Amino acid sequence: MPSLSSGTILVTGANSYLGVHVVGHLLQKGYHVRAAVRSVNKCPHLLKLFSNHAGRLTLAVVGDMNQNGAFNDAVRSVAGIIHIAAPALNAHDILPSSTWSVRNILESAQSHAGPTLKRIVFCSSLDAITVPANAVVPVTAMAAEQNKAAIKAVEMNRTRANPTKVYAASKASVETSIWGFFDAHRRVISFDFSIISLPCVLGPPIHEVNSPYTSGSGDTGKHIFNALVHGTFPAGMNPKTEPAQLWVDVRDAAAAHVRALETEAAGMRRLIPAQGTPMVFEDLVNSAASLRPFVYDFSEALRSIEKFQDAPLGNSQGASFDVTEDTAILGISYRSLDVTVRDIIADYARRGWIGSGS
Repeated sequence: MPSLSSGTILVTGANSYLGVHVVGHLLQKGYHVRAAVRSVNKCPHLLKLFSNHAGRLTLAVVGDMNQNGAFNDAVRSVAGIIHIAAPALNAHDILPSSTWSVRNILESAQSHAGPTLKRIVFCSSLDAITVPANAVVPVTAMAAEQNKAAIKAVEMNRTRANPTKVYAASKASVETSIWGFFDAHRRVISFDFSIISLPCVLGPPIHEVNSPYTSGSGDTGKHIFNALVHGTFPAGMNPKTEPAQLWVDVRDAAAAHVRALETEAAGMRRLIPAQGTPMVFEDLVNSAASLRPFVYDFSEALRSIEKFQDAPLGNSQGASFDVTEDTAILGISYRSLDVTVRDIIADYARRGWIGSGS
């Protein structure tokens, strides 16, 4: 696929934590954006936020994206698609239902987009992939394999499966569906794809949000706020050694999706946009406590961490994947943890969630 630099881009999940950042990044780069939404009633914040780009931002009401043909009108004449939206899963048919929206957008793209469509970028997760047995770590994103253990756990336990396993299995099933579609249709379609395997995503929100507990992806916003402000951590976690995850600032994650759309070398591959060093809660708290000028008293969080024992990180997620090639392809200089934490705290203060000297 030749590099993409103009045209209309369809963004699904445009109202989400990541989606609003993606829409903003595309508009800043001069693209026209077609924001796929379930209802016009959910869009006032999005339209107001980007009112200075009103001529280049339009809405496409998709409704139930699990329905056949849901994207038929939305994909017409677009140059690219960034698919972020995730469907609600059917509790009695978890894995098949996870792939319905992806199947629908692929089929709509094939039959209704036309020759202007060059690439679809799919938002996925590192939870969808694992290091192959007996592999020498770290491995590249392309050398990883689908998370078969999570899929097996969900198939065995169904509605009783751990929510974390359900999430990982659903993302793994989606990736399998994507590769299967392109293997079956590569000779008759004019577009290709990229998969962005997101690590832990941090950073200030610009979507409509009224609580720090909904200020991030999933429970991440809640966990970060509790760690920094209250000095509490998820049950069973040692903040000195966990979560030991790769991470990325949400603004860089948005840029990665756009770069994957634009960069020829990103086609037909999985990419991990991430800092190469695993992050633990202690890192977040130390960054916050070092902020100057003084914004908030983080001593409670610092004292809470000191109650835990030091221990090696062990075989963490951050040690499992080599992101060197992905970083070169995407061409992004990632924000440091200090910068990301600084901006998170500034956002807390701006919204009145913390106060100076509290």
